[in-house]
Amino acid sequence: MKKLVLITLLLLLPLFNSAIKAEPLESNITKIEKTQTQGQQVILNTKTHKVHKLTCPSAASCKVNCIKINSTDAYNRGGVPCKKCGG
Repeated sequence: MKKLVLITLLLLLPLFNSAIKAEPLESNITKIEKTQTQGQQVILNTKTHKVHKLTCPSAASCKVNCIKINSTDAYNRGGVPCKKCGG
């Protein structure tokens, strides 16, 4: 009886292994960290410290002192949201 159970388990093991395709834990952590640190791209006016979404009309008209930057970095630099687009 024990041999029959053992043989059955050995035969079914490949089915369970192919059904479970988990990524290594380190890979999942890396993806989460990248998502959290990337944020979305915004336009920061380095003179007024206004933060604009890329689609904001004020961002489109900003030609001087404006840089494209990660939103997290923009707010870390003291940026404030634009009143039109919410930055």
